[in-house]
Amino acid sequence: MTGAEVAELVLRYRRGETVRGLAQSLGMARTTVAKHLATAGVVMRVEVQDSEHTRMIELYQQGYSLNHIGRETGRDPKTVKSVLLTTGLLSAGLRS
Repeated sequence: MTGAEVAELVLRYRRGETVRGLAQSLGMARTTVAKHLATAGVVMRVEVQDSEHTRMIELYQQGYSLNHIGRETGRDPKTVKSVLLTTGLLSAGLRS
């Protein structure tokens, strides 16, 4: 991609388009789009599906740690923490 194309990609992502949507519209793999965005210094949003969100909540309510939930769902424990913070189940100051 040219510099101008990457700049457009970054702009579209920052306006709310998903990596998946960008990849489809550009005919690229999601990993390629993500790589271009990361190289441009973009902080990626976490895209968690509703079913994953529900599963994380269930596991947390059953007493599992963020590390365990991350392994179970294939997500980074920081992503799990972020999801749980948005639900109010986890306080920002707590380490779990």
